[in-house]
Amino acid sequence: MRSLFIYGDIGENFDETSVPFIQASGGIDSKICVLGLGGSSWEAYFHRVFRERWIRLGVQNVISITPNTNLEFDSDVHEELNSCTGLLICGGDTSKYYQACVKNSRMNHSINALYRRGVAIAGVSAGALISSSPCTIWGSKVSSDKNEFIVRSNYDATISEQELMIGEGLGLIKDCVVEPHFSEYGSFPRLVATMQKTSAQLGLGCDEPICLEINDESHVKVHGRGRTYYIKNNIDDFSVKIFEPGQDFHLNRTLKGRVIGGQGNFSYWIEKLSSYYEAKTGMRFFPGTLNIQLDVPYDLPSDVIRLEKEEYGGSVSVSIQECAIFGRKAFILRTDGSASDNGDHPRTIIEVATDVKLRDCYNLRDGEIVEVKLN
Repeated sequence: MRSLFIYGDIGENFDETSVPFIQASGGIDSKICVLGLGGSSWEAYFHRVFRERWIRLGVQNVISITPNTNLEFDSDVHEELNSCTGLLICGGDTSKYYQACVKNSRMNHSINALYRRGVAIAGVSAGALISSSPCTIWGSKVSSDKNEFIVRSNYDATISEQELMIGEGLGLIKDCVVEPHFSEYGSFPRLVATMQKTSAQLGLGCDEPICLEINDESHVKVHGRGRTYYIKNNIDDFSVKIFEPGQDFHLNRTLKGRVIGGQGNFSYWIEKLSSYYEAKTGMRFFPGTLNIQLDVPYDLPSDVIRLEKEEYGGSVSVSIQECAIFGRKAFILRTDGSASDNGDHPRTIIEVATDVKLRDCYNLRDGEIVEVKLN
C-alpha cells in the first residue's frame, strides 16, 4: 500500500498525529528520514521536534538529511533514503523545497520511487504543498489587476505580494491541490484560484493541527484536531465537503486521455481466460481492450481485484480496477510487468475492458479524448 501523510503544520498535537505515520513506516523498527533545508538552527530544531519526540514514541532510527548550499544532495543522502521506511519533508520556504525536491530530478525520482515501493511519505506545510500535482509554490495575489484580491497577507508582511506561482509538484497525488494552514491563513481563495488556473479536479484544505492519511491516492483518513475541506471542481461551480477527525472519505478521480492503438495482446488472453475474468468481475468481457494514453502515469491501488498467474497456470498476474466509461461499468486491466514499467505498456497507458467493443459502440477514433471515472 502507498501512504502519503499531509500535515497542516507541526501542531501542539504532533505527538498524536505522528503515530499513524510512524505505524505506516514500520513502528519501532522504522528508519525515518527527515528532509529539511538546513541552516544554523536546523539541528536543534530537528532534535527537538522530530528525533527526541519520536524516540519517546519508540522509534530509534531518525535521520536528518539536508541539501548543500546549492540545494543539491550528496550521494550519501540518496543511500540513506534507499534504506529508509519513512520520509518526512519539512516546512519552510516552499520555493526552495520545490527547487530541492521537485526540480532536482534525482531527488524527485528517489522520492517517487520510495513512494511506489510502499515507503510512507509525509509532508508538513511546504512539504505538503509540493507533494501533489499541481502545486502552489508561492504568491498570494489570486485575481486580476482590475479585480485585485490578496490572501495570506498575515503570513509574512516583510515579503511583497506576488502573483500566484504554480508548478507540477512531486505528483504523489495527481489532479489535486493541497493547501495547509487552511483556516489560519484564510487560504480558500488561493486554493480555488490554483484549481481554476490548472483545471485540477480536487482540492484539500487542512487546518494546522490536522493530519491526512491518504492510502493509494484514494482513501483519506482524518487525524488530529480542526477540519479538512474537500473541494471538487465541477467546471461550472465548486462543491465543498467538510470532514472532522475520525472521519474518512475517498478522493473521486477522473482519468482523461487520448485513444491510441494497442498491440492486441489482451484480446487473446481475455478470450482464453474469459471464465476467470467473469468469476472475478461478474462481467464477460469483449475480447479486447481500449488503450488510453494519459498525460501522467497512473498507479492502480493496492486493494484491487487480482488474477494471479497461479490461478490459471500461467506466467502473468493481472490487477483489475473497476471504473466507468461513457457511464458504462468497465475495468482497467494491468499486468504486473506494466505496473513496474517492465511490460508491454508504460504506466501512462491504461487498458479498459468491458462487455462491448468500445471503439465500435461509441465510434471512437485514435486521438479522441475520453474520460474514465474511477470507483
